[in-house]
Amino acid sequence: MTPRTKNSEVASLSQTDFHELLQAKLRDAVHYVLATVLEEEVEAFVGAGRYQRSDQRRDQRNGSYTRDLVTGVGQIHDIAVPRTARVSNPTV
Repeated sequence: MTPRTKNSEVASLSQTDFHELLQAKLRDAVHYVLATVLEEEVEAFVGAGRYQRSDQRRDQRNGSYTRDLVTGVGQIHDIAVPRTARVSNPTV
């Protein structure tokens, strides 16, 4: 038995619509990469992951704030920038 193929019509996009869609997807990708890199940097700086207990912990997280960033693919809105709070260490 041969598989049936569905007759799927692809909606034609104009060059402008395609360019706008591509720019939107690139902005989403840049947003994801920036958010991931910022989280990894904070994790490396703090010395422990979220909610993780560690003797090597140097700091602790203190929430985040949002920023917009203008890039070559357009403005990236609401990037979460993590914060840290310096923990006072009385033994030092």
